[in-house]
Amino acid sequence: MIDNKLTKVLVILLAIVTIACEDLIEKEIEGTVTLYAPHHNAQLDDKDVTFWWNELDNVRGYRLQLVKNSFEQIEKVMLDSTVTVGRFDYTVNPGNYQWRVTAFNDANEVVSDTFSFQIEIITENIIIETNETK
Repeated sequence: MIDNKLTKVLVILLAIVTIACEDLIEKEIEGTVTLYAPHHNAQLDDKDVTFWWNELDNVRGYRLQLVKNSFEQIEKVMLDSTVTVGRFDYTVNPGNYQWRVTAFNDANEVVSDTFSFQIEIITENIIIETNETK
């Protein structure tokens, strides 16, 4: 009788531990991080840039990296931040840049492609005639 009760208790404890462990084990991220904007080789004329990518399931965060020039020849790391959503606004000066996003959790990480873009601010020369220039 005692062995039967002990067996039932052990089975129940094993079931509880198994269920609890499943909640602690993080599921792997599936899919790919797709970069939407700025698109690859974009030519921008505004310093205010919205970085935008798809969101995946089972993600704890996204690591957004932005470098001046390229990841192979980094001139300056402009941004290396963790965010929790698939959108981030940032202001950068004119120049050539590359960016990428890594989705991560404790089980694994998924890295996007690397996209390049250029910011070139074109200013118009405006000639104003005054009485002094006539």
